[in-house]
Amino acid sequence: MQNKQRIFVSERRFRVCDYLLSHSQLLLRSPKTEENHFNIDLIFEDVNSMNLPITLYGLEVTNKGKSSENEIYNTYSLNSGGELFQIQAGFVLICENELELQETSLGVLEFKGRDKIICML
Repeated sequence: MQNKQRIFVSERRFRVCDYLLSHSQLLLRSPKTEENHFNIDLIFEDVNSMNLPITLYGLEVTNKGKSSENEIYNTYSLNSGGELFQIQAGFVLICENELELQETSLGVLEFKGRDKIICML
């Protein structure tokens, strides 16, 4: 039942930046720099499992879909430097923002940094 769909590619460096345990939200961020004036945030919602390092150099994200009709989580494959990692989550939201490094785009009642959505799947 899996349908592979490449949803995001970047040569930038990404890091695990935040995790909201109470709502199973994971934030992978490529921070803004002098050359790149905005962050790229990948926000995984309703995370069930993850297998990934803290830092990823270059990133390609593929949505492999659900493994069966009864499955509620999508499987996201993350390719970084030729190595494959995996996240199972309800969906992913990809945004650009200008938040400071210590600010998060995760949340339940307040959604900072989600003004410019690149992809939601």
